[in-house]
Amino acid sequence: MGDYKKFIADDVLPDDLFYFENFSVLDFLVKYDNFLKDYRMPNGLLFDTYLEMKCLENNINAKIILVKMQCEQSLITKYKTVPQQKILNKALGVGKYDDGTTNEIFTGFERQINGAINTFKKHFKQAEVNGIKSIKINYGTEEIKPKNCFTYAIYKYTPHKAGAKLFWQVWRMFFKQDLGIKRC
Repeated sequence: MGDYKKFIADDVLPDDLFYFENFSVLDFLVKYDNFLKDYRMPNGLLFDTYLEMKCLENNINAKIILVKMQCEQSLITKYKTVPQQKILNKALGVGKYDDGTTNEIFTGFERQINGAINTFKKHFKQAEVNGIKSIKINYGTEEIKPKNCFTYAIYKYTPHKAGAKLFWQVWRMFFKQDLGIKRC
């Protein structure tokens, strides 16, 4: 395992953190007194049950989705009660582009969750199968060659060094123990 105590642009997080882990989403949400602890998805399932089920089906760590929610909308630490629908509609930034356009097919909380899971999984698998290729980041002004599949997936999701650093910072804030850093 690399040194994940500091941000390293080409090695943001190790691949072993990408895969599904037995993690209680509900316990995490209760810790932050977050509205999602009681939130029901349109299909009637509680959010934590839905997220854990989708992540297990796709062999992806639920922590990725929780971190991305925080990165995009501060959804974990900011909201004790259900926010406006427009916040949930873009909860994970899927289909929201830097030029201000939106792909409406991804509008809606459930679509955001599924879109984020599918996007991360697609890019991780792409790197696994085809090898890790360099990525143009920071509006094409820079190129980076990630050292692992998870880092590749992070940059493919948000092709900015600042976005990758924010993802690492939020992961570190929520899940410091995953990085070999003792909690204070």
